[in-house]
Amino acid sequence: MTYNKLFISDLHIGSNGFKDSQFKSFLSSLSCEHLYIVGDAIDSWLIKNPQTSRKHLQDLLQHLQHKCQHLTLVIGNHDHTFTDGLAQDNLSITDELIIETKNKKKFLVLHGHQFDDHQQNIPWHYYLVNRIYEYFLCFSKALNSITKKSSSILDRWIYQSKVWVKKRSLKSTHFYPRLHRYLDEKNVNGIIYGHTHIPEKSTRNNQEIFNTGDWIFNCSYLIENKDGELELHYFKS
Repeated sequence: MTYNKLFISDLHIGSNGFKDSQFKSFLSSLSCEHLYIVGDAIDSWLIKNPQTSRKHLQDLLQHLQHKCQHLTLVIGNHDHTFTDGLAQDNLSITDELIIETKNKKKFLVLHGHQFDDHQQNIPWHYYLVNRIYEYFLCFSKALNSITKKSSSILDRWIYQSKVWVKKRSLKSTHFYPRLHRYLDEKNVNGIIYGHTHIPEKSTRNNQEIFNTGDWIFNCSYLIENKDGELELHYFKS
């Protein structure tokens, strides 16, 4: 498929949960004018060697550059330390930006960890939860080699548990009110973000809110259609 703009986030390459085969299948038929990675392309928390983390990110960016005319990497909380010196002619790296669609709507694009108080002020708590989550994903990956049915059931349980914990964490840290206040400061029609791993399409005060989801459970992505409207999709291999 060929798109004008396409947005993905939270691949978390290096995690046991990254849907590597599905992502490769998705890329095999992909072509777009502008591709945006909305943060957390890699999971540097799980890759102990900094050089390995940077190599994973470089390899991904080089591959994606062949799939689009321009590539933008929006920095997330899992890949922010490995982006120095990677920018090129058709590769932009930024913390946030504003894009305009064909129908003249403007959207703020950022990862979203900026509004997560646990991430900002008590990173050890965030890191601990992430490690526990990774152990479950590792077990599910091992189980998948034995029986896909049991692994699928476990995957659904892991995702439902993650969403349950994540929603309560976001509520306790006032994530959405902080996001909404920041959005109100911008003269835009909406926002595109990641971080929560929960695909979303909603409206608030005539502003459109999109979360790009992830490539651990949802294999979700956002596109700009021929009319300039944004659509949330899920890749099925």
